Amino acid sequence: MIDFTGRKPSYQNFDNSRKNYFDDHDMIRDQVNRIWAKHDANRSGALDKIETANFLRDYMSSQRLPAPSMETFRRFFAEFDSNRDGVISKMEMARFVKQYMVQSRMESPNKDMSPSKDAV
Repeated sequence: MIDFTGRKPSYQNFDNSRKNYFDDHDMIRDQVNRIWAKHDANRSGALDKIETANFLRDYMSSQRLPAPSMETFRRFFAEFDSNRDGVISKMEMARFVKQYMVQSRMESPNKDMSPSKDAV
């Protein structure tokens, strides 16, 4: 690590970022599991379009946003159904949760990053 200030390199930031990575990983996994427990109604292991629409409606409501339009839903589904199989997998939902956390950090760095439990 190059430090142009003349100070010795500190590995504390590395250790903190590593800890945050593992904390984030656990938080994402827990959040996705809560989403699945509530929204995977047929217990297929993936969210079909109706289940995904229900999740997105609940999520937007928890953020005090209006219910998603059909166009908003289509954009969400197109963005997160990365393998285009017509369902949202846990891995694809994890991408959404992670993106939400990053966006929340940028908007409010001192804010609790946990998505509202009402959203799940």
